[in-house]
Amino acid sequence: SGAFTRSRYAAFLYLNDNFDGGLLQFPSQDISIKPEVGMLAAFDGGFNNMHEVTLIESGVRYTIGSFWDDREESEYPQELRDAWAEEMKETRAKQEVERAEWQKLLKEGYKIDQEGNKYKVNE
Repeated sequence: SGAFTRSRYAAFLYLNDNFDGGLLQFPSQDISIKPEVGMLAAFDGGFNNMHEVTLIESGVRYTIGSFWDDREESEYPQELRDAWAEEMKETRAKQEVERAEWQKLLKEGYKIDQEGNKYKVNE
């Protein structure tokens, strides 16, 4: 995906730590980080500093992730910019379908929990 090309920097803010697993790992440097509430992990992103997150064994891990780049868009080849535009178009179309589904459920008196289960809202 073209998105990785544009991730010069990455950061994760950890909102909780009452879960098992979910370690932030950098395999090529043999580094493993256990998240703590309020911790911000910021690092060089992209293909040169690949990271992974281990499987959540129990609980739910809440994290805010951010990926950004300080280069001007014009510094990238037009072909890549076109691919990003198409990727964004597809993402926005999927988001619109989800939004419409959520609106329909809400009008019918339902919500969806963290695990994706539909439940009736008490009135």
